[in-house]
Amino acid sequence: MTTRQNEAAWIVQDRAPLVVQKAPTVPPGPYEILVEVRAVAINPVDYSIAQLGQKVFPWLSYPRQAGFDAAGSVIEVGDRVSRFRIGQRVVGHASHFNDKDAHKKPGYGAFQRFTLLTEHMASVIPDSLSFEDASVLPLALSTAASGLFEANQLALALPSPTPSPNGLSLLVWGGATSVGLCAIQLAVCAGYDVVTTCSPHNDALVRKLGARASFDYRQADSVEKILKSLEGRTLAGALAISGIPHTADIIEKCALVVDRAQMEPGRRRFVASAIPLGKETEAKLRDGRVEARFIWGSSLAQSTVGAAIYADFLGPALEVGTFVAAPPPLIVGKGLEKIQEAFSAAKKGLSAQKVVVSL
Repeated sequence: MTTRQNEAAWIVQDRAPLVVQKAPTVPPGPYEILVEVRAVAINPVDYSIAQLGQKVFPWLSYPRQAGFDAAGSVIEVGDRVSRFRIGQRVVGHASHFNDKDAHKKPGYGAFQRFTLLTEHMASVIPDSLSFEDASVLPLALSTAASGLFEANQLALALPSPTPSPNGLSLLVWGGATSVGLCAIQLAVCAGYDVVTTCSPHNDALVRKLGARASFDYRQADSVEKILKSLEGRTLAGALAISGIPHTADIIEKCALVVDRAQMEPGRRRFVASAIPLGKETEAKLRDGRVEARFIWGSSLAQSTVGAAIYADFLGPALEVGTFVAAPPPLIVGKGLEKIQEAFSAAKKGLSAQKVVVSL
């Protein structure tokens, strides 16, 4: 039985601030690894869970652990684990967020000193990559991968660390967000030509990560410019992403592009959306040719796509440099006590950065 002393940042009741207190150190199951966490990143859903609670996520139960993005070192491995060994540096997607009984299963949230990761949702990171840099990836990567590759989303070809162009294009709206930067790289590694939107000051960043062209999303003619850039090309679909606050008309703009562009034969006209579809947007799309569906990033853990990304792709791609950790971290402090403060920093909204806490 593991005897390490653990602490976690708990959500002890609905819509309450985090409380740092003792937590059990749970030994890994057969297909799990126990990780000493060295850095965590903050996603909008993290502070939404804490501050909005059951009002938005009615299945939540308390007290519960929190956090999705963890990077650290492996200290124990389950008896069926084959990909990891003690001492390896890893990054992984933590949490049983979707589990209504999560309060009965401590050990899975990122915001603690020792967390459990499932083998197929974690990757080894190269020695050249800091824990803080790596920690920005998991939920953003999972969300992008779900939207791009899940069968009920865009269902694109899977990425490879050694990609070859496939002649198809993809629109990523919101390319300088955490999800967008992952999506651009995943799509390029899957062979797709990527066009994206971002602020002009982030143009160099999205192009460096593989986008062929970027357009200022604030311009009234952005949709027309995107369509012009796609002339003579075949579109596979669109991924709609928004910064903070969410902008619902992004889905509609993506749908306009998908509706008017030349599409891959036999492929449905589809927008995978990291933005919740409101009733007004659903009504506007209902009678058209374009479908849209909200992306649930945590669903990757129950899909074969999870292993394809974390087990087969991410580690090798980080090693050879065809995929890089982005955006850069904004480190706001060290220690579990800093996570509540980090929520406040993240709520302000950041451009091409992600709030991180070192542990």
